[in-house]
Amino acid sequence: MIVIFPTETVYGVGATFDDMVGVDKIYELKGRDYNKPFSLHISPSVDYMELIDEDYLEIARPYLVSFAKNFWPGPLTILVKPSEKFCREYPKMTSTGFLGLRCPDMPVFWEFVDWAGPVWGTSLNVSGEPEVIRWDEIPRPFLEAADVVLMGRCLLKEASTVVKLIVEGESVSFEVLREGAINSEQVAETFKFE
Repeated sequence: MIVIFPTETVYGVGATFDDMVGVDKIYELKGRDYNKPFSLHISPSVDYMELIDEDYLEIARPYLVSFAKNFWPGPLTILVKPSEKFCREYPKMTSTGFLGLRCPDMPVFWEFVDWAGPVWGTSLNVSGEPEVIRWDEIPRPFLEAADVVLMGRCLLKEASTVVKLIVEGESVSFEVLREGAINSEQVAETFKFE
């Protein structure tokens, strides 16, 4: 099922986690490189810890909890190491060895996720074009492909920040891959053991 949805940053488009045909259609509509996986968009009620590699989680959990506690729901995408089982089930979305997790601050989207399940999502735009922040900017091909369209206001009007949580041996570090609505200093301030 393909869904258009608002976030606190920009409009997104995605497919429910079990609809890889929908995911392929979105890649086609966006003209997006297949080597760039979508993030898994969740609601606050989703147990995302079960998707993560156990050994990785044993070391990274306190830092992941700190990021989630401080920025979720909100404009932060966190890249984590997925479990082997999850990688087998969704190889296209975990091809980089990481899984992007995002919990937008948008209750109408949470209701959808709690009904239909998590969503493989990305920004609603043709690759290289500006992100959509208003309903009337949504390109017609996306509207025609969507099974569900959710309405809402994108108040921040800029992309989410993307942070990779890296475990090497017993040490944990992070890398800001894209600075967006949350700046690097804010991320650094919350990178601590919780």
